[in-house]
Formats: sequence, C-alpha cells, structure tokens
Amino acid sequence: ILQEVVEMLRPQRAFLLLVDGTRERLVMQRVVGNETQPFERLRVGLGEGLIGQGAAFGRTRHCNDLDREGSHVARVPGAKAQLCIPLLAGERLLGVLDISAMESDAFKPEDISLMETLGGLLALAIDKADYLEHTSRTRDYLENLIANAGDGIFVLDPAGVVVRWNLGMERLTGYSADEMRGQSIRYLGSSGVFPRAEDRFSCVMKGERLEGVEEKTRTRQGIDLDVVLTMSPIIEPSGTLAGVSAIVRDVTERR
Repeated sequence: ILQEVVEMLRPQRAFLLLVDGTRERLVMQRVVGNETQPFERLRVGLGEGLIGQGAAFGRTRHCNDLDREGSHVARVPGAKAQLCIPLLAGERLLGVLDISAMESDAFKPEDISLMETLGGLLALAIDKADYLEHTSRTRDYLENLIANAGDGIFVLDPAGVVVRWNLGMERLTGYSADEMRGQSIRYLGSSGVFPRAEDRFSCVMKGERLEGVEEKTRTRQGIDLDVVLTMSPIIEPSGTLAGVSAIVRDVTERR
C-alpha cells in the first residue's frame, strides 16, 4: 500500500509508523520514497508534530505549507507539505500513515479522501496480522502446555481416531505418540489401554461429559493401573462436534 501511495501522489516519502508497547510513541516500520535511510529509526511521541497529533487525536491532520506554519509544526526535514492519517481498529490506535511532499499545496481534498481510504485498508491489514500473530502465539503456548502436561491427554476425532497423544500418555502407557496417532477407538479397547473406550466415546459423542470416572488401563508392559478419566466433547464455535478430548490421571498409588 505504501508503494501505491508513492505511485499515486508522487510524494517525497511515505511512512508507516506503529504504536510501540508503551502506547506513548510511534516507531517507524516502513518508509518508501527518496532518501529513506535517515528515517528508518524514526520515533515520534504521541502529540508531537503533525504525526503525533494525528495519532493522539485519532483524526487526519495535514498542512500544505509547512514553511508558513512556522516552527511549532514538527515536520519531516525537507518537506513542504505533509499529510498524516491515523490507522485505527475501531477506536484503538494502531499507528500512522504519513506522507510528505517537496512542494507546497501538494494535497487536494480528493487526495486526502483517497489516502484516508487506503489508510483504512492498511489498518484492516495490520489488525488482521496482529490477530493472527496473537492467535498463533496462543496456539503454540497451548500446544506446548498439552504436550508437556503431567497428566495423560489424548484427543479423538469424530470417527474415533487418535489425533493427539501427549508425553503424559506415553509415560503412563508406554505407547508412543507415533504408534498411537491414527489408531482407532477399537484398538484402545482391544489392547487393554482402555477396555471400555468405545462405550465412553459413544456417550461423549452424544454430548455428555464424563468427569472423574474410575478406569483401569494396561500398559505396554502388561501392568494394570488405576486411573481417573475425564472425557469432554470438543465443540467448534459453529456448534459442530469436532471430537473428544480425554485427560487421564494415574491414581494407582492412592489405592
């Protein structure tokens, strides 16, 4: 989008600055145009100059004659006109699109309107990217949490096929994740890992939740263990039943 801005208006430079973690400053993310290197580390406080004012008040700010405005306008060096468009997701400030030109009177009303439209598209793209990054980090954290949990955790898809088998299940049963992924619910029963696995699975797939059910499990070495089993349906936001999750806790030593 920054490149499109430069090609449409032929300004001196176009800047993308985003709010930093303190929510008090804007930090340069991308600059396109002439002599960009001096601006790659640019930082602007909220309320400072046109850039900071546009960010602080959440409104487009522009000046078509920076020389006439005087020293109270903190401006991009060498610029004669400047247009600053805040990038907002609802009322939340994401950053600023700033465009500077070498000539005075560079920005006509129709140019400002067009740039505000592009700014809106840019804000949507940034907000979407932030959401995806946050979702990815959350997913990675949960994946790690499940994989390394002390209790055994396994997940079955709607057909009763094992799709997840964590380290806790490996330690508890002696069966590795590589062995168990792709195995059917029938195998869990016939192998002795969970003799009543099919019955339990059928109940949960009907929408029931089994909590604290006492079970027996047989390890690869043929050792019988007392466990407490909790099984829950996995329901997607759409309401579709996506499978069953199970948490298994070894309580043998408590017997």
